[in-house]
Amino acid sequence: MNDTEEIEAITGFAEPALELPGLSYVGLDVIKNTKGEYRLLEINSGLKYDHYVQAQGTEGIIAMYERILMKESAMQGNRIIDG
Repeated sequence: MNDTEEIEAITGFAEPALELPGLSYVGLDVIKNTKGEYRLLEINSGLKYDHYVQAQGTEGIIAMYERILMKESAMQGNRIIDG
């Protein structure tokens, strides 16, 4: 998915779920109904990226992990050094 507005909308929808106690790194299955409303189907602890890789390619998954690691590093106050 390359629609930044849609990604931001899904992210905004999903953020409250990520604040639930005990969740750290999970996958969320979200759908959008015919009324344009988002619905959370389930929260997965065992992440699978088959559909993501199929849609975005391996470059997309690598970029996603880089963003995750940089965000985590910033939250921890650490610095990641490119090698």
